[in-house]
Parts: sequence; C-alpha cells; structure tokens
Amino acid sequence: MRWFLPAGICALGALAPACPALAGTDLLPASVAPQPHGFETGGWVLSPHLDIALGVSGQSGPRGGQAAIVQNWQMLRARRPLGPGSIELRLLSSLEPWTLPPDGVPQLLQAGESFRGKPLIDRQHPHDLVMELAGEYAVPLAPEAEFFVYGGPAGSPALGPPAYLHRASSGDNRNAPLGHHLQDSTHVAFGVVTVGARLGEFQVEASQFNGREPDEARHDLEFRPLDSYALRASYAPGDHVAMQVSTGYLAGPQALEPGDLLRTTASLLVAGVAGRGRRFAAALIWGRNEPRAGHRGGTLDSAGLEGALDLAPALRGHGRLEVVDRDELGLPGEAAHTVHRVGALTLGLAREIGDYETFGLAAGADLTFIVPDAAVAAAYGPNPLGFRVFLRLGPPVEPPAAPPIEHPPGHAPATTGVR
Repeated sequence: MRWFLPAGICALGALAPACPALAGTDLLPASVAPQPHGFETGGWVLSPHLDIALGVSGQSGPRGGQAAIVQNWQMLRARRPLGPGSIELRLLSSLEPWTLPPDGVPQLLQAGESFRGKPLIDRQHPHDLVMELAGEYAVPLAPEAEFFVYGGPAGSPALGPPAYLHRASSGDNRNAPLGHHLQDSTHVAFGVVTVGARLGEFQVEASQFNGREPDEARHDLEFRPLDSYALRASYAPGDHVAMQVSTGYLAGPQALEPGDLLRTTASLLVAGVAGRGRRFAAALIWGRNEPRAGHRGGTLDSAGLEGALDLAPALRGHGRLEVVDRDELGLPGEAAHTVHRVGALTLGLAREIGDYETFGLAAGADLTFIVPDAAVAAAYGPNPLGFRVFLRLGPPVEPPAAPPIEHPPGHAPATTGVR
C-alpha cells in the first residue's frame, strides 16, 4: 500500500513548487508522490480517494478507556481547463459521525471541541460528514508565476501545516497530535475564501474564514460570518522539502470559552528515498495560541516531530514525539486554565498484507508513552499508556496514473516539482 498520500496533480495551473495537499492550499513535498488513479469523463478528470482504518484503541489508567474504531475519509477531485487557467473541485467527507462514538475516541491528554455542553478531554472528536466542499481556480501570469483563488462552504484556510490526516509522516498514525488545536485544527472551517500567488519556489496567500470550531452536530454545515483571517508563506526548494510559516486571528473559536485567539505556526516537511530504496517522510511542527479579546487563558505552545520509514519491502515504521502545553485538563482542585507541560511518544509498525489495482491493505499497531508532570501523573496514574491495533485500507502502491489535464495553448503543462 502506498503510504505516501496521493497528491493529485502537483500543479493545478502551470506552476506549483510542490504537491498541493488533499485539502486546502497547503503544500506537501513533491518527491515520491506518484499520480493517483483516475478517469476522464465529459472533459473532467476525476480522481477518487479512500482511506479507512478499523481496529481497537485503548488508554490505561483512571482517565482512560477502550473503543472500537472505524476512522475514515473519502474524497473526490474533479479538474479541467477553464478559460486561461484550470479549475479543481473537491469533496472531502467522513462517515465518522456514524462509525465513531459521538464523544470521540479515548486519547489521553487530548483536548479540543465539546460534547453536550462539556469540553472534550482525553478524547479525540469524530470528524464531520463534510470536511471540504470547495474549489480552486489558478491562472498562469508568467512562466514562473500564477495567481489562484480558493474557497467554498467548507474548506481549509491558509493557516498551519497540512493537516495530520494528509501528511505522509503520519499516514499510519491516526491518533491526532496532542498539538492539533494549536497547529492544524482549522483544516475544517465552515466558510473560507483564499487568494494567493505562486512565485517560483514560493507561495504566499491570505484567507478570510469562519474561525469557530465544528460543534457536536457532525452532519451539517455551520455557517457564521467570515470573521477570522490568516496569512501564510510557503517555500519548497526542490522536490523533497516544503516549509511554511503562518499566523491567523481566530474570532471566537471555542464554543465554551469566550474570547479570541492568535495562532502562529511553522513547519518543515521532508520526504524522499534513503539507502536501499527506503522511502521516508518527516515533519517538524511548532504552534502557539495567544489569548486575544476576552480570552481568559494564557499563551500555549506545542512542538512535534513525526516520521515514517520503510524498514523492509513490506514493513514500515512510524513515530511521533510531542511536547504540549495543556490548560483544560480539569484536574481536581486546581484553578481554571492551570497550565501543564506534558509529552507523548508514539512508536508503531505497519505490515502490507495485500496490494490491488485500486487499493492496498495493511495491518499495524502502535504504543504511546505519556510523559506527565507531577500533578497530571497523580490524576492519570503511574506510567499511563495508549495502544492501537488497526487494519488500514488505502491507496495502492502503484496506482494507475491519472489522465493528463489539457492546458490552453501557450501555457505549460502541470509538473510534479519545482521548475
């Protein structure tokens, strides 16, 4: 099974410094990212994607628990030439509102969003039925430049790294990073408009969007004013590296916590092939939330390093190391917004057990070691652990190439990397 995610056409228009992620306009390294399977009909090139992980997740200690998991997402991309440029339409969805418990999956030290009027703590919430319903239009301006506009009722603004769901470095690790709500949680925003430009190896963009996190009604679109904004600059010096810095003002992002947040992130993603043809991917990510306009909390930081590596022809390993500030664990007897700096280390393996024309199958497991401070250790018990055993269905190792997109006369075709 190809664990490097299908990146689609690596340039929507005539130029792109790296492969667009499966959602939004953020960038993935272009290396070892073959085209997805697809087909052409009525002048459109359609590329479907499917990723499902079934298994069991368990967390130890008095605040832990166990659950059967069916984590999944499905995507359909449609693209074609239009006027002087190219258009791509996307639908990204998940059946997790039905396949996961409504209050999410047990995950020690995780926090973010709410259920039945209470914050979700030690659980990772399900994703929404509609995570992206958006489109992008790109127009070449010069041999080394293009302008693009992206938006829709559900999408991902220009804030943060590519979401963990779409990073090659975390393809087999379906646990959300503990830093998710300080780094890439805006990958589902109900209302977003982005404008930007690709200039050689650089991409700059700005977004206006709805900054409120999704609520517990996972089946609907939650429209509010586009009262949040973000700026991002990305740089992809070659096929193996993509980096970004971004900042965004989130107006009232939390349903149960008044006030606004200023989020700032930076990330470095690398991917390639090491000795003996072993593929690898890694990501180094930092994120910070700072209180603004009535928010009662303090500044919170997060940092994470994750990676994936082929260990043998049909065996790959994955890992993640994080250090995160938490101020909403609700420990007995402590004041609200007491900050705890905690850590976690996840190590896992996945074995390919089948590879077919349009999908692949792998089985795996991972173990997470929690590193609490003294107060957290007293509430969570000695040596808290998390484990996960899973069966994953996803893209094949060598999917058929998508049909090439036609470009207007005088415009270069899409490429898979930097010119």
